[in-house]
Amino acid sequence: MTQKALLELTVEELNMILLCTARNKNDIIIELESYLATSGPDMVEIIHSTIEKANDLTEEEFKIIFLK
Repeated sequence: MTQKALLELTVEELNMILLCTARNKNDIIIELESYLATSGPDMVEIIHSTIEKANDLTEEEFKIIFLK
């Protein structure tokens, strides 16, 4: 996947990733999965789409997300 994948993230999905305390792909996905048990239906949908898109991102793309 290329940096184009970053552009395919919605604002909500990007915010979900940025709210995670983890800063690498696998830990972020694990953290997002942990939110599923306590989230309402609308949030579950956003979390699932975030996890799906996060799986397609590379570690390098995650580093771009967290650049300040």
